[in-house]
Amino acid sequence: MPHTHLSETYLKRQELQAKFKVSRATIYRWTKEGNFPAAIHLGANMVRWKKSDIDNWLAKKEQQNQL
Repeated sequence: MPHTHLSETYLKRQELQAKFKVSRATIYRWTKEGNFPAAIHLGANMVRWKKSDIDNWLAKKEQQNQL
């Protein structure tokens, strides 16, 4: 059985909304357009994003703005 990386941190949609000051609809629109990391569905009503995915996405955005 493969080992999972249990130290990974996950973020709630509400945390992302607060961090980026955007609405729920914006988070899902960005995801649908391929402009935001995909969510992980952990249950019928539980959606999370890997913090490492969000950090990588943000770093790429910052790098693009420096060009």
